Amino acid sequence: MASDPCEVMGLVIAQEWSLISSLRDEELLSDAQSIAEAEQRRTRVLDRLEAACGQQIHVRLAGGCVSGTLRELGAGVLLLEGEHDLIAVGSLGIISLRELPPALRREGTPASPLPITWPSILRRHFDSVPVRMQLADGCQLRGLVESVGADHLDVRELDGTRHTVMFTGISMLIRTR
Repeated sequence: MASDPCEVMGLVIAQEWSLISSLRDEELLSDAQSIAEAEQRRTRVLDRLEAACGQQIHVRLAGGCVSGTLRELGAGVLLLEGEHDLIAVGSLGIISLRELPPALRREGTPASPLPITWPSILRRHFDSVPVRMQLADGCQLRGLVESVGADHLDVRELDGTRHTVMFTGISMLIRTR
């Protein structure tokens, strides 16, 4: 035990500083955990999907599963690039997503100048090409996309039958070769 008053005071100060530092570290850790929990509660699937752009994702729909690299994400639609196909998936038909990476919200990220929508994706990637379509009710259509409207598309089957399909009714649209 130290007998020098300055040495004793130094030990007391060191001990108190250690205690204060320990309490401060616990306080900082508690604050960080609270912030992380609050952020987790605010995180939406859309935020996690944004973080997954460029990565492989697995989507479960009523009619089965589809996998691919997430290329674009927009209002009600995901665009996946599969091994051999380009696939548009309606977000209303998604039951679950497997292996979706955890992510924090992207605060302050500038909005894309052109919002990605069903019409923009369909006009760029599916207009006038043969498609296979799975509808929300389980029916399947095969045909050629003839036109794309603001909330629908027209598909002509091989036998000439023409269908007008609402975007909300599309579970999955696959560009066929």
